[in-house]
Amino acid sequence: MSKIGAMYVRVSTDMQTEYSPDSQIKLCKKYADDHDIEILPQFIFEEDGISGTNADKRPQFQKMISIARSKPKPFDCILVYDFSRFARNKDEAVMYKTLLRKKLDIEVISITQPLSNNKDSIILESMYEAMDQYYSMNLSDNVKRGKNEKASRGEYQGATPFGYVYTKDGKSIIPDDNTSKIVRYIFEQWAYNDGSLCGITKSLNNKGIKTARGNNWNMISLWYLINNPLYAGYTRHKTGGFNKHFNDPDIKVVKGKHQPIISAKLWEDSQKRTANHNAIYFKYMRPSIKHEYWLRGIIKCSNCGGNMIMIKRHTDSTRQPFYQCSNYNKKKCKESHSISCATLEKAVLNEIERIYKTKINIDIVNPTVENDDISITKDAIDKSKEKLVRIENAYIDGIDSLSDYKIKKTRILSEIDRLNSLLDTANIKKIENDKKQRVYSKCDYAHRMLIDPNVDFNTKSIIAHQLFEKIVYNKKDNALYITFKNQ
Repeated sequence: MSKIGAMYVRVSTDMQTEYSPDSQIKLCKKYADDHDIEILPQFIFEEDGISGTNADKRPQFQKMISIARSKPKPFDCILVYDFSRFARNKDEAVMYKTLLRKKLDIEVISITQPLSNNKDSIILESMYEAMDQYYSMNLSDNVKRGKNEKASRGEYQGATPFGYVYTKDGKSIIPDDNTSKIVRYIFEQWAYNDGSLCGITKSLNNKGIKTARGNNWNMISLWYLINNPLYAGYTRHKTGGFNKHFNDPDIKVVKGKHQPIISAKLWEDSQKRTANHNAIYFKYMRPSIKHEYWLRGIIKCSNCGGNMIMIKRHTDSTRQPFYQCSNYNKKKCKESHSISCATLEKAVLNEIERIYKTKINIDIVNPTVENDDISITKDAIDKSKEKLVRIENAYIDGIDSLSDYKIKKTRILSEIDRLNSLLDTANIKKIENDKKQRVYSKCDYAHRMLIDPNVDFNTKSIIAHQLFEKIVYNKKDNALYITFKNQ
């Protein structure tokens, strides 16, 4: 009687010609024919351009494992060209092979690395796994060295920068006919027309011009472009990985092999403007002040959903601190949502006082298991007990270590105890009412603490963050929408 088999085919790059999917499939089918194994079309799992170092990032692999867990057993074995196709991570290779072989009775067979049935095969397979992981790690080191070598020769590497496009072979960049004009416009506005970061950013967004990633411009993205020597014909790199801190002393700048978009003079004049800008900016810039406002991090803009940050003008001592949408400051949000800190705090305090004094009705959103039908809670307990059986089998089969098993068991038993305690309360409405009462009680306590001048800022901040999930401010309606944390 022939066996039913599956086939897993993987190639990480299109350069691995000997590992091409067609070649792997052809050889695996020949092996199957020679060994009386039937491969059904739905059991051929193929992945192209995916590394074997992380199983979680391989959807076809995970699909294969999921199907293998089905009952009755869908296939008797899995064919791979070699064990490196199955995994290049020794720990994952051992874990999944153990699951398939011991728990599911499904063999993993390498058609080019045959193993005997004696005990020596254990050592041989372990050596294959170790060699595969070593190859992967060594390849990573070689790639890093290759990138550093290319960077030292002035070859650009990375995502397509604004103003450029990659050549058809993907090996170099050339100026884009449309966006390169915009790059020159930006530098000319900055160097010669006394354009401000804010003014140039608004101009780009008003014209509907997007960044290389398709987003609106903000002053930070504009600042990076203005300080990037790429546009003058140079490349930057740093051993261990480049970052956007262009003043980092470890960053090396070399003459690039690509065509510049702006002239050397325009770059030089732009850098002079940047130096003058920095001299003025840093001269008047004051040290960052930590303002003690307990709603910081809780207030959200109703238009874009972004955080509203506290702003205090150093040059205008008469103006009260206020909250402003952070995305509006970055030119990402088109509506200015601002409100003074004093007005906002007073409104919030008045609202939580009204909640606990008048006992207004509170809608309990996103109900948890305790608010569902009791039968659902019982089902959850049964499922938790099934988990106990599964983790015990995983430990017995060697998939989990003893420490892993103890941690999982403690967590599951704790969950069972919590669910059992819910069953002691037959009236689900009572649980919901108790939850409302906890909100009222916390509002009462929070109000007393937040209005007390003797309570320090850190304590007030902790209380606010424990009480509120978020507070959305809508300037148009002059309204606050408060969401409390799950009590």
